[in-house]
Amino acid sequence: MGINGRSTVKKTPLSKPVVVYGICGEGLGHATRASALIERLERDAVVHILTSGDAFDFFTDLGHPRLHKVGGMRFVKTGSSIHWPASVAECFDFIAGGKRHLAQATSIWDSLRPDMAVTDFEPLIPRIALRKKVPVLAIDNQSKISHCHLKDLPVALRIYQAIVSPLMDQMVPRSVPRVVSCFHPEFCHPRKPLLAVSGPLIRGSITRLRPTDGGFTLVY
Repeated sequence: MGINGRSTVKKTPLSKPVVVYGICGEGLGHATRASALIERLERDAVVHILTSGDAFDFFTDLGHPRLHKVGGMRFVKTGSSIHWPASVAECFDFIAGGKRHLAQATSIWDSLRPDMAVTDFEPLIPRIALRKKVPVLAIDNQSKISHCHLKDLPVALRIYQAIVSPLMDQMVPRSVPRVVSCFHPEFCHPRKPLLAVSGPLIRGSITRLRPTDGGFTLVY
């Protein structure tokens, strides 16, 4: 099945389980994190990716065979800076078209008949999974903001956390179990229920590399 495929998946007792993975399309952080997990999931499952924007382009370049495009929210940028008024307008435009986006994603879902769903900060898939009564799990970085006390966070960022936490909670329904993946899990202390707080998810192509000292400094 190719991009935006609609054929019905036929299952037999020996078939691998089908997993639908919803990925937020903004930037490449969600895509690269999900990619590391997908390469492991595909050992035992058939994974279909539903995403948009930058993430859709990322998996298209990788040639992923089960890629489906859905609606998604994006930041509008001016140069390297976020244009906040335009980004807010983009967000409201996505919400206004929510029924249409949900119907499109549901049509793809029904053609696949998944056994499980995973979301990386993608709002459509967890809502469909809950409605269809299919197990769903959220694995992302953003839940650290809404679900964790972040140790030694400066005052300005604490204020930012308090402002955006309710917005983060709206992206994925609260009943969906969550795993937080972050660079420094020792600084994340859950204040809401979480299944786990883990370190970064790293692709096999990276873990297989032999460390060398090239005299460079990595700045992130």
